[in-house]
Amino acid sequence: MIKIIVQGTSFHAHKIIRKSAKEVLRFIYTGKIEFTETCKEELLAAAKKYGIGRLKFKCASYLCKTIKIDNAVKYLELADLYRIEQLKKLAIKFVVDNGKKMLDEPDFNSLVALSADVVTELLRTLILAVK
Repeated sequence: MIKIIVQGTSFHAHKIIRKSAKEVLRFIYTGKIEFTETCKEELLAAAKKYGIGRLKFKCASYLCKTIKIDNAVKYLELADLYRIEQLKKLAIKFVVDNGKKMLDEPDFNSLVALSADVVTELLRTLILAVK
């Protein structure tokens, strides 16, 4: 079990924060964050669990800047799970614009596992994009 001691008072760290505790604490105390490939989802989970809106915003901004063919479906899932509208719209547009290139990606088939609302919005955007 991990304990965090602040001014003599100890707190037990929740399992969500354990993997990314260093980055969450750095953000809380400095407002700065270093993203790694493995901690993006954990940081979003911690931001949601502990109500750290600025951290959620920073994570969303980072994800929007790093979307690519091999992570677009995962980012769309994260956008839906953590209710990040900006990322959801960007990921949907990315999938629509790059769908042919994404067909052979392992995550492509996961699109059907997304929520009905996201699949509907994806289909709507795709239909409107067809000329």
